[in-house]
Amino acid sequence: MRLKLGMEQNDKALINVVENKVSVSPEEKVLLTASFHPKSSKKNEFLLKSGQRPQQLYFIVSGYVRCFYIDNEGNEITTDILSARELVTSFESFLKDIPSSYSIQCISECELLFISKQDYQALYQKVEGWPVFCQGVYESHILKMTSRINALQTLSASDRYEKLLNKQPEIALHTPVKHLASYLGIKPQSLSRIRKGIK
Repeated sequence: MRLKLGMEQNDKALINVVENKVSVSPEEKVLLTASFHPKSSKKNEFLLKSGQRPQQLYFIVSGYVRCFYIDNEGNEITTDILSARELVTSFESFLKDIPSSYSIQCISECELLFISKQDYQALYQKVEGWPVFCQGVYESHILKMTSRINALQTLSASDRYEKLLNKQPEIALHTPVKHLASYLGIKPQSLSRIRKGIK
């Protein structure tokens, strides 16, 4: 753990996200910020590759991150795109200590905070609200994945894009077309036509 007297701006962003879900005492804030470490990542840098066992949980301070797998035909299928104030890892693999079935990659320059699995587990005994906060993160992840699957099954391509544009405009507007199209389950050319039609 790193120890420090005050909170930096990045740490404040993390604490704000935690405090939106649970109460945190001043002493617990110190423990939380001491457990997370800063990391700057370049565009296209991998935070995790398929087959690896994840050892870190990341908090995105700025930038964009995608999760993807490679299908039987060798195509990259983007399953999630995340931005500032979100947490990312291969959650099932992180919890069960098993190899990840997908990769996690920065699709822009990113400023991150990360916590090791060891420190993550230690917080369960040291920060009262940490288990509740983590449970909320996992539930939000599941709901987001379920919502995406439902959208792929029930909405038209243009409706899927407009839904994302309304809910997460920063992702809709700042994600490279090829990754965004894969996430929406359409061809890049189709996404370009949809965007032109909306303007």
